[in-house]
Amino acid sequence: MHRHHFYSDMFDSVLDKICYAVTLLGTMKSGQRETYWD
Repeated sequence: MHRHHFYSDMFDSVLDKICYAVTLLGTMKSGQRETYWD
């Protein structure tokens, strides 16, 4: 059952990177409006 935990950790890390990239793209597209923390 430890394998599942490993994969879930890896998945969380990937999700974090994706969210970070999406936020970055969003702020650049919106011209750095005050929607950064949204």
